[in-house]
Formats: sequence, C-alpha cells, structure tokens
Amino acid sequence: IAKDLKIPIRFVGAGEKMDDLIEFSADDFVASLFAA
Repeated sequence: IAKDLKIPIRFVGAGEKMDDLIEFSADDFVASLFAA
C-alpha cells in the first residue's frame, strides 16, 4: 500500500491500544527479523 500510494510508513501497531503505536524504523524492523 505504501508503495502504491507513495506514502511512507510512519507508525506500526504493537498492540491493540492507541498507546501501542510506535514509530516505524526500517533498520529496527529488519534487525528484529534476525534477532535470536
């Protein structure tokens, strides 16, 4: 969706509440994929 609309991803949901929104970091996201 971000690619088609040409808008960046700013936040991601880490839970169900509004307080669970965190700022998106591509580097942190990729690092979490490879974390043990």
